[in-house]
Amino acid sequence: VGGHDIIETPRHAKASIGYLPEQLPLYPDLSVDQYLDFCASLHRMPRAERADALHKAKERCGLKDVGGRLIGNLSRGYQQRTGIAQAIIHDPDLIVLDEPTVGLDPAQIVAIRALVRELGATHGVLVSTHILSEVRSLCDRVLIIGAGRLLLDQPMATLGAASERAGFIVALRNPPARQALTALPGVAAVEQLDAQRFRITGREGADTALATATAAARGGWGLFELVPATGALEETFLRLTRGDNPAPGTG
Repeated sequence: VGGHDIIETPRHAKASIGYLPEQLPLYPDLSVDQYLDFCASLHRMPRAERADALHKAKERCGLKDVGGRLIGNLSRGYQQRTGIAQAIIHDPDLIVLDEPTVGLDPAQIVAIRALVRELGATHGVLVSTHILSEVRSLCDRVLIIGAGRLLLDQPMATLGAASERAGFIVALRNPPARQALTALPGVAAVEQLDAQRFRITGREGADTALATATAAARGGWGLFELVPATGALEETFLRLTRGDNPAPGTG
């Protein structure tokens, strides 16, 4: 971690890590400034360097205007920001965030995700989460662990490509016979999901979505939804964690 062996030099390796657990390690009766100064002291930061470290952490986490407020009086979103600030107060090489947006409202989630992406530009960031939409929003690389084993280590871009290959979902108020959809230019396969929805997979290089939308307009099919089939990550997670995949190196 940060060039330090976790076995041979554990203190230096651990000093290179900033950690935010799911249950925030906050003291509600301290102000934000008091708490962050305390956290800096735990990282053995010299007193002369703490004021600058506090300023930078609060600046990055949007806490400039709440430094004097008691943590217990802050909203959940600002408490989450304070938790992230303690994780970066010592400018670590690696930041580990466990469920960083749990319990937040939609506006707070957007703000925290933006902060995490910003941190990822200058730090290594490891996000642990069961919310797969979080993975798609934040991560460049996906690792799936099940029963203590690493089941997947793959760039997000390749999973995104798998989503594209999964085709798209089309919803029609007056759908034609399935054969009419199968006969559209570039269509490789059609799966009927319910009375009005179909998953359509196109051949490589074909603009099947445009052909479908054009045919729907001409045929009066009542097109009201056309979206990518983005379930590749979910499907991969379920397949691997249900035990359908052999352990790495076994086949």
